[in-house]
Amino acid sequence: ELIPKIVVDTDITVGYEINAIHKKVSDFFVVPILNNIPKSLRKLIRKSHISADEVIEHATTHKALEILYHHGHPHKSEGWLQKLAHYVWFHSNNSRGVRNRLRLVKKILRDYLLVFVQKGGEINVLSIASGSARAVIESFYDANAVGTIRISGIFLDKDPDAIKYSKD
Repeated sequence: ELIPKIVVDTDITVGYEINAIHKKVSDFFVVPILNNIPKSLRKLIRKSHISADEVIEHATTHKALEILYHHGHPHKSEGWLQKLAHYVWFHSNNSRGVRNRLRLVKKILRDYLLVFVQKGGEINVLSIASGSARAVIESFYDANAVGTIRISGIFLDKDPDAIKYSKD
């Protein structure tokens, strides 16, 4: 019988976002409410904060991920209601999970890249459904691979805007 191995990365140097006790308690009450919001209230959610609107507008694209990576910034919250909405949407476990996944992928890639940098080899990367390619590109810099060894990359994505964004 094939049983998948579950690994929990507890490396504190990665800087994972974790929930404090008050967040765990508040999530116990807030998350079930949020999970049961009817689709008819989607307009209300979109009006709650401009960044939330953009995430909904660009769902499943690199644009939505980039907004989540940056905690919904650079859009400022106007008034206490928008600040509350910003906190709910961009400090949720889902948003934190997206940012933590980026940190984990960068860590894994950086660790592999360091081996190639020490050996002085060449790196060829193929990234399928690359989106913004943020994890791959930042990993090269984190591993001090840029300028040290030859790096070739092919980034594939069905969205031409994602490819342009990663080039920029």
